[in-house]
Amino acid sequence: MSIVKINTIIDKRSVKSDGTSPVKLVVYFNQKNKRYSLGRKISLTESDYKKVISPRLKHEVLIDIKEYLDSEKSKALKIIKDLGDKFSFELFEQFFFDLPETKKENKQDVYAIFDEHIKNLSAGKRIGTASSYKTAKRSFQLFAPKLNFSDITPKMLQSYELAMTEKGSSITTVAIYIRSLRTIVNMAKDANIITQEQYPFGQKSKKKYEIPIGRNIKKALSVEDIRKIKNATDLSEEMEFARDIWLFSFYCNGMNMTDICHLTHENIQDNFIYYFRSKTIRTQREKKPIEVYLAEPALMIIKRWAVRLISPDDFIFSILNKGMDYEEQFWASKNFTRSVNHYMGALAKQLEINCKLTTYVARHSYATLLKFMGTSIEEISESLGHSNVSTTKSYLDSFPKEHKKDTANKLVDLI
Repeated sequence: MSIVKINTIIDKRSVKSDGTSPVKLVVYFNQKNKRYSLGRKISLTESDYKKVISPRLKHEVLIDIKEYLDSEKSKALKIIKDLGDKFSFELFEQFFFDLPETKKENKQDVYAIFDEHIKNLSAGKRIGTASSYKTAKRSFQLFAPKLNFSDITPKMLQSYELAMTEKGSSITTVAIYIRSLRTIVNMAKDANIITQEQYPFGQKSKKKYEIPIGRNIKKALSVEDIRKIKNATDLSEEMEFARDIWLFSFYCNGMNMTDICHLTHENIQDNFIYYFRSKTIRTQREKKPIEVYLAEPALMIIKRWAVRLISPDDFIFSILNKGMDYEEQFWASKNFTRSVNHYMGALAKQLEINCKLTTYVARHSYATLLKFMGTSIEEISESLGHSNVSTTKSYLDSFPKEHKKDTANKLVDLI
């Protein structure tokens, strides 16, 4: 098999009036190469491009560009690895750019229904969900390039699960992809494309395919570790901002990054924040805002980092701007979350905190500490914005080992 290689270049065939040229991805295969424009339109001078690809980089904007280019290269390399000896420029383009397959009249075509559903999700501004379905579709295409609904049987699904886990995917990831496929199959069943007898999902005891239940390891920080983060000094401005936003999430009911990015000044009333979760605002029938009390540390973070107020509907933090369309806001929030995770990971090493310190940890630490304090599940559920208590119970799962050890030792001390 011919070796496939990739790189990024500045395309000097097209020089703009400001002296910059577009950055492109180049794929080399069989003594041929093709240049591809990236999702983000990035143009750099030759000197700035050399800085981006150098090992030492301090400029914040260029660091963001480097992280984006590295993520695109990683995406391309994964596609190349998954395609193996099936590689062609056409297949690479289809997976890299999420191109829909040629439309077919055959209603049995699973991927055609996937494409239609993704299109509808995007039109409904559910960009994150659409992206999730694109990823699931690509996974199934790599397993079965052509797939009809009649091919989806319990045996086929079991084979897919085995193939994925053998490649190193977690059961949680497999379950997410298969649940996406189940939605597509349900749509086919509702459209009478398949019958109830053909429906492959159900209980294993009834010879159906049962979607595995993945269990993520939920990590909550100790009070001592959170104090370390709060009291950390001598931080760069970028790391300090990331740290403060992480703490803001912790202080504000574990608010996730997307919701923090979308906060405006009019969300604040009498030291309370009232907002709807971006994740569920289009799916929940009853629209009830989440109410968050702004304790003094959270107010101080707003005071330190808030953009100067001009209009009540201005964003509080300078992550999004009103000139962005919905999709641009989605990717800006996504990139900001990645940036916060990057800096918090570096801070964890600096503070010797043995944890993959992400934005999710702030949310889980908030909920777990409330549980330790004896707060009712109902109150925790409401503060997190969960639609039902069972979701919260699953989310909290159980007390960590250290807490169980302390409880056991206290019991021994009593006797």
